Amino acid sequence: MTDQGAAFGELTRYLQDALAIADELRDWKTGQLIEQALDQAGIQKGDPDSLRGLAQMTRSPRALSSVPVEGKESSLMMIKEKTATAMSDKRDESYSVVRNLKQRWDDEDAGRDRLEQQTKQLFVEEQASQIFAPIEDYLKRLDKVLSGVHASVKIEANWEHLADQRLRRVVTVTSTEPRKQLPLIFTIDGASILYRDMPYRFSRGIETLVLVITSEVEEFLKPR
Repeated sequence: MTDQGAAFGELTRYLQDALAIADELRDWKTGQLIEQALDQAGIQKGDPDSLRGLAQMTRSPRALSSVPVEGKESSLMMIKEKTATAMSDKRDESYSVVRNLKQRWDDEDAGRDRLEQQTKQLFVEEQASQIFAPIEDYLKRLDKVLSGVHASVKIEANWEHLADQRLRRVVTVTSTEPRKQLPLIFTIDGASILYRDMPYRFSRGIETLVLVITSEVEEFLKPR
């Protein structure tokens, strides 16, 4: 009887776990099948580990012994399959929640990184524009002067970001008679303006750079 009582105890624990899962998943049909199995095992009216419980199961009109062997096996198999499916669905749902949560965190981190990068770029560009402002003003005045000799100066609107927080701005001098172009490439490196691999900084350096640009443009526009 002890072995049989232990078997009933193990079956009881299995069915109770299955019933809890069915209740959580609101699978009432499976829950009813499990409750019927618990009734048949004598759980609701007696102790399956005692002789009295086994006797009560035998006297019960819904006792497990009154059910054909094939019916018992079929019912238990159905319960096991339903329980396994429910547990698998529950695990899949949990994994899906974890994946979605991790993806949301990754997206939020990526968004913060992009915002931080954009903020840093805007700050560096603002600093570069302040350093380049005297040269930009000179080039705009030069464009007005060159319009009288069929030439123009075009300053690219955007900064090009390079390595080590350096920025590049391209200026193009164009002559229409004859048709030709002179590229002027300026790189902001810290507080310096690099032109033709030469650094220029502060007021004295800017004045020198203006003279260099003027000389190049004059040479470029000379008739050949």
